[in-house]
Amino acid sequence: MDDWIKLLNRECSLAFQVEVPYVNHNILPRAIGISINNFWCESMTFGVYYKGSELKRLAEAINVKINSNPIFAKNNISDCYKLGNLLIKNSTINNSPELTKYTNRELLHQLNKFRNAYLNFLPYLVYPHAIERHFMETISMALKDRLMNLNSGSNFAYLYEILTSPTIHEIDEQIDFLLVAKKIKQMGWNQDVQRSLSLVKNKYIWQPFWTVTAKPLTSGYFKDAVQAYADSNVNLDDEILNIKQGQIDRKNKLEKTLKEIKAPKLLRAYVELLQGYMYLRTYRKNIISKAHYLHLPLLLEIGERMGIGEDIKLISYEEMINYLQGENLVAQTVIKKRKEAWAVLSICGKTSIVCGKKQVNTVAKRYKIEDVQKQVSQKIVKGRPACLGKIIGKVRVIKNNREFNKVQQNDVLVTPMTTPDFVPILGRVSAIITDEGGVTCHAAIVSREFNIPCIVGTGNATKVFKDGDLIEVDANLGMAKII
Repeated sequence: MDDWIKLLNRECSLAFQVEVPYVNHNILPRAIGISINNFWCESMTFGVYYKGSELKRLAEAINVKINSNPIFAKNNISDCYKLGNLLIKNSTINNSPELTKYTNRELLHQLNKFRNAYLNFLPYLVYPHAIERHFMETISMALKDRLMNLNSGSNFAYLYEILTSPTIHEIDEQIDFLLVAKKIKQMGWNQDVQRSLSLVKNKYIWQPFWTVTAKPLTSGYFKDAVQAYADSNVNLDDEILNIKQGQIDRKNKLEKTLKEIKAPKLLRAYVELLQGYMYLRTYRKNIISKAHYLHLPLLLEIGERMGIGEDIKLISYEEMINYLQGENLVAQTVIKKRKEAWAVLSICGKTSIVCGKKQVNTVAKRYKIEDVQKQVSQKIVKGRPACLGKIIGKVRVIKNNREFNKVQQNDVLVTPMTTPDFVPILGRVSAIITDEGGVTCHAAIVSREFNIPCIVGTGNATKVFKDGDLIEVDANLGMAKII
């Protein structure tokens, strides 16, 4: 049987998820040569599902693509940056207060500009994970061959971890916070500090916007974050130097390892390409979040004209385009059902939106997609160890940065995924468990830096565990359970 496989749980908007199967069916073939024709995502758990056979075909197609074209991966990374920059350009709404004066035709032009750039960038959210796996497997085989040729008794696992760990981390935000905190320690909350904090806010306000249903980061969030640094006993100058030096040390460690094993040119090339793809994880997430934030004024203006206001976030881009072209509005009864629950289903390339909790459950059963209630009745989750260790602690489920104030000392952080804005609270937690990610994700990286047990890629930890649950985290085995 060709089973559905859940890849992740990630909160997202309906408009975003309607675009994903369109991209999989119509745009992915241009990049990889095959299409993905089946897809499911629902709003009750935000589980994202694909067919196992199609994921296997995708991996095989990527192997063929890379092996048949030596410069494919290098060009692919370069194209991602070009398309990302284009998306930001086409998401930016100049003089957004003037949107009220635009005709529907002018709004349509703006929306089409955004959507075309959006659709061309979205494939980079689908297949680069498979390319990462390709290079990790290739590096594993090449390293084993190299050690065998050298007749070396070196620790393969240790060397492999160095070759496949990212050297470049996103450190700008942490340094920006530390610089403002340094000013607070020196001068208190004067006007210069307020201006500096405002600049930092404007620079990172978009971070929660993986989904357009998010809210911008508030001044209070940034004030609390920098105040926490200012109140700490840490030497802030030393901390900034340590963060910057960490980037240098990781690169030097990688280069030293490659020299020690006398890495052939091809192995070096594989490692370099993997480094490029690992950094794209952060880049892709940031581009999508920035784009969602930047084009939000356009969506809200369209929502006002449709008479639905903020409920525009329950409308697909295609439905918005239809309205601006003079077609009928989405019925209020449909919007009401979508508020209750929605799902996006694609079968054999044909996509539909399912509305209402009862209908979502009915369709899931019809196509034998995992029962939502089945996963929340579990008491144990399993994932991949990212930083070893074993602890017992109380759970705090954090879905977004607005919930950071819930985290107490020694809590176990359970979250869909961590991002750079999580750093200020990580000093309080005793362990990290994520729904998403692999050994190169942000949570894996920071857990090793903070030396706290971490399990990533569980798929459903935020659904299984609740605030206050007492759990045992055994990152040595990649398992956590309620006790």
